Amino acid sequence: MPHILVIDDDDLSRELLTMLLVADGYTVTTAPSGDEALQLPISPPDIILTDMQMPGLCGDPLAARLRALHGPATRLIAMSGSDVPPSQRTLYDDFLLKPFAVADLESLLAHKPILTPSTGTPVLDPTTYNNLLSAMSPKQLTDMFDFCLADAEKRLTRMAQAVATGDDATYRREAHTIKGGFGMLGALELKEIAATMETGGIAADDSNEGSQLGTLRDQFLAAIPRLRRILVAHPPHSGAA
Repeated sequence: MPHILVIDDDDLSRELLTMLLVADGYTVTTAPSGDEALQLPISPPDIILTDMQMPGLCGDPLAARLRALHGPATRLIAMSGSDVPPSQRTLYDDFLLKPFAVADLESLLAHKPILTPSTGTPVLDPTTYNNLLSAMSPKQLTDMFDFCLADAEKRLTRMAQAVATGDDATYRREAHTIKGGFGMLGALELKEIAATMETGGIAADDSNEGSQLGTLRDQFLAAIPRLRRILVAHPPHSGAA
């Protein structure tokens, strides 16, 4: 399988994407920044996946340096949690909108159109679940869900602190990371709530205070047990979700 270099400053996104790619048979090297990626002592990878919104070197300037370093055969793919106009990624071969699945990457590599993500809000997307299960062991899949849920609970604590201090940037950043992680796992309800938190920020969360459903964070915390119940009812070894 191809060798992929993943460049992303977000630890969780980088870890989840690496786990997915390795489980699918890819060889993966990672870097937390564009500058560090340029210093890696590696042969030219087949594919480079790099986030477009990172501190330091990123975007087209990073693409130019990567192209000069690794040559024309390496496929440069930009990725971002929000759409990036083609005019801002002219030096990249392709673009993927986060969150995406390994199947989306493979479709792109095969020059096939990427399917539009579902807009419904079931707790868990069975297609994504079964695709993940076919690509890794049941224990690996369970570990991924446990990792993502534990990480989300820590981030929700930081988001509560951000609400208390009025730190909207931190609130949105944590919500963005949660959205990406659960999106890759097909946990659609949690992904959608996190997306609403990211888009609306603290103001949207505060405006929900006192509502029947509670704040957006309350809604997210209420959705976590629903996902856990489904995972218990349909454990990975059953092959169904």
